[in-house]
Amino acid sequence: MISVIICSINPQLLAAVEQNINETIGVPFEIIATDNRNSSVGISEVYNRGAAQAKYDVLCFMHEDVIMQTPNWGHIVLKLLQPQTSIGLVGVAGSYFKTLSPSGWGNATGYTDCMNIIQGFKNKGAEFNRLEIKNPFGKEKVEVAALDGVWLCTTKDIARRTKFDQQNFSGFHCYDLDFSLTVGRHYKVVVTYEVLLTHLSEGSYTRAWMTETLKLHQKWKSSLPVITAHIDDEKRAYLEKQTFRIFLSLLIKLNLPLSLAKNLLWQKTYISKLGIVLWTNLNFHLYKFRKKLPAYPEYHPKAYQPGE
Repeated sequence: MISVIICSINPQLLAAVEQNINETIGVPFEIIATDNRNSSVGISEVYNRGAAQAKYDVLCFMHEDVIMQTPNWGHIVLKLLQPQTSIGLVGVAGSYFKTLSPSGWGNATGYTDCMNIIQGFKNKGAEFNRLEIKNPFGKEKVEVAALDGVWLCTTKDIARRTKFDQQNFSGFHCYDLDFSLTVGRHYKVVVTYEVLLTHLSEGSYTRAWMTETLKLHQKWKSSLPVITAHIDDEKRAYLEKQTFRIFLSLLIKLNLPLSLAKNLLWQKTYISKLGIVLWTNLNFHLYKFRKKLPAYPEYHPKAYQPGE
């Protein structure tokens, strides 16, 4: 038995996903959909309200531009979230390394991505849909540090005790990373490869996304980075460096001051966690960006993160 919670801004998409859920979920369910077209309420608050209204013990927070492809996926979710599994949050896209450097749910290289999703693109046809399967360990599920918010399943008990942070994240970005990190303090957060869905739109990197991302990293600076699988020190330093370089590129692209990066780097938490060698290296890259040296490739954001 599952309560499906949706924040809606498109009645046509909502009607389509409601029919799709009815045809594929395979267990008793309810849909709690909030029409948020003419509202200033953010997705965190919508989800918290939905969790408070839910009558079933398992909750699924999902975007409305989704097509569930797996028959009887509700049975899989119920199995994963049984108390003996110690799993508190399930998704279909995430990363087992959430960097200290500002980013989406993963890092700039995609090296630690774990995904089972068909990614579509807004305003393009189905022929542009791209199957994204990244299963680095070849397992049915992989424990990760953070999940994309396109589809998140948890229990009513966890959602009501943990809650989405509607005070700090009052818009439509970073609610998923923050919730993942919060749940991950006490439970396993996993990507399942038993459920496949199509997401009909790609994410975007905007000033609003950057503002929320910097807020997220300030909130979690004492806990980041989070790593749920082995990464050797050399690879970890490489991923931090590459992610920081992309962060600098995005600041420039969004016409935001590079002082935002300097302010992060010079916090004591960053110095101690990065180590003096890597910290010095990142400062060097910041210096090069300030000098506008054309030493970095053009960055093409991944379609599947950070999610809308």
